[in-house]
Amino acid sequence: MLNTSIDTSTIPQNIINLTPKTLSLVPPLSEFISENPMGKYNNSTFCLFSKEWLNLQLFNSRVLMLPIAKESFTDLYGEFKEEYKSEIEDVIKCMKEIRDLSNIFGNPNVLVAQISKNPDILFTDKVPTEIYTHIVWFAGKVYRVANSFTQTYTYLQKEYDRFLSATSDSEKTYIAKRLTLEIKEFMSGPGGLIEKAKSMLKLTSDLIKRLAEFDIVMTEKNERLIAYSNSSSQFLEEARNEYNDDIERIKVLGQAAAAAHKEWEDYTIAATTTSVGLLILTLGIALPISAILGGTLGAKAAEALKMYDKYVADQQNTQVDAAKKARLISDLEYFNLVENDTKNACSRFVVQLKKVEGAWLQIYGDLKHIAESTDYQPENLDQISIMFQNLLLTEAYNDWQSIKEKASEYTQNSLINFLPPVKLGSPIPQNA
Repeated sequence: MLNTSIDTSTIPQNIINLTPKTLSLVPPLSEFISENPMGKYNNSTFCLFSKEWLNLQLFNSRVLMLPIAKESFTDLYGEFKEEYKSEIEDVIKCMKEIRDLSNIFGNPNVLVAQISKNPDILFTDKVPTEIYTHIVWFAGKVYRVANSFTQTYTYLQKEYDRFLSATSDSEKTYIAKRLTLEIKEFMSGPGGLIEKAKSMLKLTSDLIKRLAEFDIVMTEKNERLIAYSNSSSQFLEEARNEYNDDIERIKVLGQAAAAAHKEWEDYTIAATTTSVGLLILTLGIALPISAILGGTLGAKAAEALKMYDKYVADQQNTQVDAAKKARLISDLEYFNLVENDTKNACSRFVVQLKKVEGAWLQIYGDLKHIAESTDYQPENLDQISIMFQNLLLTEAYNDWQSIKEKASEYTQNSLINFLPPVKLGSPIPQNA
């Protein structure tokens, strides 16, 4: 069972004496699950961010299962210009790199399984290794810190109301002095608004740095996918042109083979007829001449037969090449189609990633203001009235609540199991 008792070591004693000791600093797991039914998305940045990553990996895996991505290009499709082969090989390499980035980013759909093995994964001080879990872990930490201020702030507001309703100057002076000490302690003391902002500032900076580094990597992958998509039609056109050339060559070679075969037949018949006929007419006297004439025509027949065999062999080889190109055209058309889905999913994910970065930069700015504003320092609070002290207290507290609200987006819905996009006619995944 999770320990939900408050750690009093970081809270001023005078505040502890005035607040219940049962304040929970560790929320239940339900904090990470919204009311949305499983499998449905809302339009929050984090939901879109999570969904687009899963879409990207889904489309990407479909491409990597195709023969063009798994087998030798030359063995499957024959020889092509090196620039086209390089384009295919590079985009496939890019997709494999995107697949392997799952080890760094994580899988939004398996966080529940990770929690089942280690329930403390979101409640320890150890930073998770995967980016997705890191975001949820830190958002929960920020949420709990901001939430821990509520009870003390509520108490201080009640004390301020007592000050406002006090009827005597002595009572007002007494309440004001005590309230000033308590406000300063709550603002700048151990475990107060400023100290916690400073500690969260470093952790926020670490997360932003990690997101920015991943952004650089994903932007580079996205640019490679876009570059291929922009030029993919050229390779397809080249393949179609070469296929048409092969078909025309097969036709020409067939005609040449037929002509050579006829030439062979004609020379063979002519050689036989000439040799025998001359021999009969000369009663054998012209035997040497008939042999020479027959031999000459026979040599030409042999040459014609040799050319026929060559044309037939060339035609058969061209038919093999044409079949490979026909397969390439078919495979390339589908490859380009699914690669385009991958490219679009990657582009959408990069947009959502930048939005997530921007949201945490806003949180960083809010924390930095609380941590470094001179208005909240004790020496400034000593110089102003209790009314302005309370206004500054409320301002800092509201900043923390704004941070809490922004952070809650990264805890709510973080355990939803997102269904992959299903096209019309496709079966619903059974394990979703």
